[in-house]
Amino acid sequence: ERLENAHFYDNGQLLLSENPQIIKITTQSLDQQKLEQLTNSLHTQVPHFAVSHQSPYRLDITAVNALKGAAVHFYTEKYQISLKDTMVIGDSENDYSMLSIPGIHSVAMENACDMIRNICVYQTRANTRDGIAYIINCILADRENFKL
Repeated sequence: ERLENAHFYDNGQLLLSENPQIIKITTQSLDQQKLEQLTNSLHTQVPHFAVSHQSPYRLDITAVNALKGAAVHFYTEKYQISLKDTMVIGDSENDYSMLSIPGIHSVAMENACDMIRNICVYQTRANTRDGIAYIINCILADRENFKL
């Protein structure tokens, strides 16, 4: 369903000439210096977008209202779920907005980047070692500590 409304551009001029409502842009380059320059210019010139590195060779540029943190807030408000009763799990920069929500139970995967590990309340095993299943089992076994 999402891909039906997605547009793929390999030319910046074409993108700008159509003037679409942009939610997310992904770009890749083997030139890491070029990506760093793009990151710096985007931070100063386009404040309503967040820039995250998915790898040393890939950037995601996402509209602030389309970030995962905004989605978590929308969902918890819609279903009247307290943030203290909510757990989010992530491993990369594009998870920062949801993992940094005050009062939420944030879990970093073992393979998470340092930025993510440093903001999370909990850590779990890597994806390849059933990290999500492991943290859920820990929560179910010790509900007193997690208060979920």
